Amino acid sequence: MNIIGVDEAGRGPVLGPLVVCAVQLPQTDLNLLIEYGVNDSKQHSPHQRSKIVEWFEGQAKQRNWQSALVVLEASVIDEWLQGSGMNALGVHGFQQAIQALTVGDSCTLFLDACDVNAERFGQEVKQGLVDSTMLSVVSEHKADANYPIVSMASILAKHHRDCIIQSLAEELSVEIGSGYPSDPTTRQALHQLIQPTFIHDSVRRNWATAKNFWESTYGGHIPQRHEPLSHQHGLFDFD
Repeated sequence: MNIIGVDEAGRGPVLGPLVVCAVQLPQTDLNLLIEYGVNDSKQHSPHQRSKIVEWFEGQAKQRNWQSALVVLEASVIDEWLQGSGMNALGVHGFQQAIQALTVGDSCTLFLDACDVNAERFGQEVKQGLVDSTMLSVVSEHKADANYPIVSMASILAKHHRDCIIQSLAEELSVEIGSGYPSDPTTRQALHQLIQPTFIHDSVRRNWATAKNFWESTYGGHIPQRHEPLSHQHGLFDFD
């Protein structure tokens, strides 16, 4: 029997995407993750995560393991925040990642719940899947720390998001930090990424951090993506 672990990275940042990852492998191979020391992504350094990802990709080729990444950009997050909300977006992202796998006839899903009600989250994910009758679901908070299959998904998701953020910083030639509101480097970067005539696409405009920054710096409400700015200029015309 196969098992699937699903987790996300980037739920809280004001910059960049939310990345969801699903990992599938035979239950008999689970011990390989344990022996390699796979743990919650937060317990590994960026270098360690990179090495684990490299190891996983090598094992996946040899053992026919599967993984799928879903990248939900800031524009998508803004859209869902105006509509159904982040919990519903989490359900949607988890479903997309699972459906990108070739799921067998009988499988157990292990989910790191994105809802205060973990059981409800698991049922909502399952209900939206095609041919889910043979799937059993374990949906818990902190599943990334308790189940190695979810830990592996969390590492792949975190590593992929980190690569996106690093590429964005290189593209902009601006230090943007982790993208989380608690990061001083990220807060400083908002002065360049959020301007009256330019808001970078990576900014989650409906995030409280972006709204508060706009209100305290410029006054009023931050323009939505469908609302024109006073003048749209090039990416590097910050001066």
